[in-house]
Amino acid sequence: MATRPFDRALRDRSLLPAESAIMDVVAYRWILANTRPDALFATPDRDWTLFRTDEDGVTHGGPEAFTVMAAGRALVAAPRAFSNPFTRWEPRDAQRRRVVEAVTGEGPAVVPCADVEAGLWALLRADSEIVPDRARTVFRSDAHAVHRVLPGACRETR
Repeated sequence: MATRPFDRALRDRSLLPAESAIMDVVAYRWILANTRPDALFATPDRDWTLFRTDEDGVTHGGPEAFTVMAAGRALVAAPRAFSNPFTRWEPRDAQRRRVVEAVTGEGPAVVPCADVEAGLWALLRADSEIVPDRARTVFRSDAHAVHRVLPGACRETR
């Protein structure tokens, strides 16, 4: 059976341990089974090499974003390479950063309350620390944890 090098590389990459894989299949299955299709996720900013040839490589995203995208759930900001080129990415990325920083305590609680009330989640590495009044851990795989963002992470915006 003839295979293309890219397909072979992706198959090989899918067999790596969860923290090294393109996506977290266990977290993906949990997200599908336990979140609504209109759920909104924030993920950390990670730059990963998906595939490298002698000529070039693709280096955008990370397993958290790819897990959410594979599950068909919305991201506050998708990795730039996967974003709509006709919509400004920078404001969405700034909001994604604010959500992650609010949940981890690296920044103030500045998430719009409307987002939290609608169903806002964060998919972070399993070893990430979170602020208990801003997020509740609802699922943990070997490599990642899903956190439900709580009202303690928000502020009213007008």
